[in-house]
Amino acid sequence: MPGIYAFSVEDLLQVVNHLRILAKMKDIVYGIFVLTCWRIWKARNEKVFSSM
Repeated sequence: MPGIYAFSVEDLLQVVNHLRILAKMKDIVYGIFVLTCWRIWKARNEKVFSSM
């Protein structure tokens, strides 16, 4: 997979749409991006709200 320059989540989703791979592989890559974003958000919330 080539290097990715993304400045927003929308950029990441566009990268997935422009990959020249099978639709099933696109679904897998999209899932990895979504899970990664969710985990980053969860870790952020744990850090922000754990001090309360």
